[in-house]
Amino acid sequence: MRYPGGFSARHIRQMKYTFHGKSAHAQNPWQGNSALDSVLLLFHAMDMIREHSEPQFRFHGIIDEGGVAPNIVPERASALVWIRYLTDETPVGTLTPRQAREKIEKKVEALDNIARGAALATNTTVDIDHYGEYNPGIAVGVLNDIIFQYAVDYGGVGIGERKVPRHWEETGFGTLVVPGAHVGIGVEGIPTVAGHSQESADITVSEAGHRSLVLTSKVMAAGALRLCLDPELRENAKKEHASWLEIYNK
Repeated sequence: MRYPGGFSARHIRQMKYTFHGKSAHAQNPWQGNSALDSVLLLFHAMDMIREHSEPQFRFHGIIDEGGVAPNIVPERASALVWIRYLTDETPVGTLTPRQAREKIEKKVEALDNIARGAALATNTTVDIDHYGEYNPGIAVGVLNDIIFQYAVDYGGVGIGERKVPRHWEETGFGTLVVPGAHVGIGVEGIPTVAGHSQESADITVSEAGHRSLVLTSKVMAAGALRLCLDPELRENAKKEHASWLEIYNK
């Protein structure tokens, strides 16, 4: 795909909530305090704020620790929760990444308070760990045009135009420092499957997956060589990157 320059305002925040209660035999549960009840209450309340959150928000969560045996009141339980913000994707957008970041931070604060409330309600305690985050990066149209042309020249398939920049969730930090371009080239024989699925993973070790890897590597190498040999291209990429970065932080 040919992607325009610009940015989205996508953010992800990652939290771990670990609750601590008191173990007891399940025949006498009044002698203990269930940390698992705290996690369940957290998820129930998260479903409630989901209804009253803007459509751009996504809440993802799993229980990664829920106890050791059914006949023991869990003294420790924890959940991993992600909040994702997906604003409208246009080259500039109605929100800058800074403005969207303020929105998601308020939602994180609300979820932290829910966790504290769940602990109070179940007579447990909670440890809150903000263990990770992803921020959107900057797409440079000058570089995307070069990548697009090499993809066409080397025989990529499914090549077309997009009116919005690449999301850059995973590489956002890097592209805020140096200009970058996304490279992912399709080949014949790759079926459409759900992302993050076993079927998607299987494609990577298939014959079509290997051909896509080789083709993508060729395009990346050609683009890198072009940058090394073309000082004017490097300068244009830097100038465009700087202009997007100025808008990014408003």
